[in-house]
Amino acid sequence: MAQIIESGGGHQKGQKKGRKKHGMPHVDMTPMVDLGFLLLTFFVLTSTFSKPQAMEINMPVPKTDPGEQTTKFDVNRTITILLSGDNIVYYYTGILGDKQNPPVLEKTNFGKDGIEDVLLKKNSQAYNMIKKLEQKLIEGAVNEEKFKTDRNKVLKKYAILVIIKADETAKYKNVVDILDEMQIVNAGTYAIVDITKEELDMIKKYKEEHPNI
Repeated sequence: MAQIIESGGGHQKGQKKGRKKHGMPHVDMTPMVDLGFLLLTFFVLTSTFSKPQAMEINMPVPKTDPGEQTTKFDVNRTITILLSGDNIVYYYTGILGDKQNPPVLEKTNFGKDGIEDVLLKKNSQAYNMIKKLEQKLIEGAVNEEKFKTDRNKVLKKYAILVIIKADETAKYKNVVDILDEMQIVNAGTYAIVDITKEELDMIKKYKEEHPNI
């Protein structure tokens, strides 16, 4: 706050009456220093709490060696998800080109009654096994290292393999949402790859055959 320091005021008898002298203002900066420290603390804390969270995504590695062997997937555990506009999700099990068991395209949406329910049913065995392992960890029957080892074994042997693709009408939020679903349902391996022309044709055909769905 400002403090006014005044010299002797008034005038004595016999002295010539002159202009009144004003004291020089003195500003006390102590409250401003306290405010500065408060602001500094505030910005440090907010910058710490607002650190971006990273999400790990499995992306396909380009094949450089023509003779390099590719990883073989269990067809029975493979599901392909096709993201499209209006929060629509198409999916099919198996692989394209299988003449004996050609894949059938299905349609659903996001949410527990949609793609999450589809994935949980497809991944029920691995999901239930991991939940039991989590309960053992909570009860202290196993340590963290043992839990991770057993969980990885379950994911590798029993969990579903998910291939995620998106057309031009899909939104970025849809991709983020489907990646969240991978964590919820305990999917084993999942990767984002480019959608093929054959799959786009499948979506187009589905819309033509089911105009009201």
